[in-house]
Amino acid sequence: MIFVTVGTQLPFPRLIDAMDRLAGRINEPILAQTGVACSAKNLIVEPVMSEERYRHVLGISRLVVSHAGIGTVIAARDAEKPLILVPRRAELGEHRNDHQIGTVRELVGRQGVKAVWDTDELAELVTQELPPPVAASGPALDGLVSRLRNFIG
Repeated sequence: MIFVTVGTQLPFPRLIDAMDRLAGRINEPILAQTGVACSAKNLIVEPVMSEERYRHVLGISRLVVSHAGIGTVIAARDAEKPLILVPRRAELGEHRNDHQIGTVRELVGRQGVKAVWDTDELAELVTQELPPPVAASGPALDGLVSRLRNFIG
């Protein structure tokens, strides 16, 4: 199963619409946490998930496709799930600024993390078997991850 998540703060119709079109062409279920109700034709949609449900879905998924939210990045890494990041773009009204583009640029190239700048690129990537991410470690990174986890809740 492919898990699509857009976080809980803002809708992300560009990603949801692209994955809905793709779900109609592949033989694998796609569950999407959409943040808001939407009328997808081919996706299994859950607008909001409890933390327990989110962790369960993440755990049983083969692949995660997501906005470039750091909470999702950390959760996918901890669950050892390959991650395709689609950054929200301010010019399209998807966010207040382009910080997600910066996040993706920092993470792209790491094992288990792929970037999609144009949603037309999703079809090729979601059908591939991608390796799981490799957790980086070290005192500075471990401290940052700990602080982010505490901040996120």
